[in-house]
Amino acid sequence: MLDIAVAFLADEFNAYLLRRTGSLALGSAVPGALVNDAGKVAVAKGTVGVGLINIEEERVTRVQQPERVLVNGREIVLPPELRLNLTLMFVPNMATYDLSLRALSHVLTFFQSCPSFSVDEHAAQPPPLFVAAFRVRERRQHVRRRPALLARPMSECRLFTAH
Repeated sequence: MLDIAVAFLADEFNAYLLRRTGSLALGSAVPGALVNDAGKVAVAKGTVGVGLINIEEERVTRVQQPERVLVNGREIVLPPELRLNLTLMFVPNMATYDLSLRALSHVLTFFQSCPSFSVDEHAAQPPPLFVAAFRVRERRQHVRRRPALLARPMSECRLFTAH
């Protein structure tokens, strides 16, 4: 299910990039590992890597009771649905820093233009995903030499899924 969700987002971004620029020359999204075992960047040159970096269970909206369903006259007890928060990171690996920033800008405008996906709006959406909503997060890193927090925007989007 997780691989389908990440591949769906990469495909939707690639379709958006094709509609917006007319080509995928600025970096098509490719799901996969962001770094290899040696700690080097594993994203191919000229692409935007999409990697899953965190999974959390959504406990606030979690259904506590199991669901009872009738199938062929028999009552079946299903466990409560699992709702997950997936944190994805988009890493552009372009020839120059300017091109990397432009590719990252396209990622951000993609999520601004389409902040959520539903089955009604996106026929290509896989059945396990019912709703996917996004928000761009900003990581703050404390710098010891300066008393203020240094805000460093990351290309990280949080995916809320429910089915």
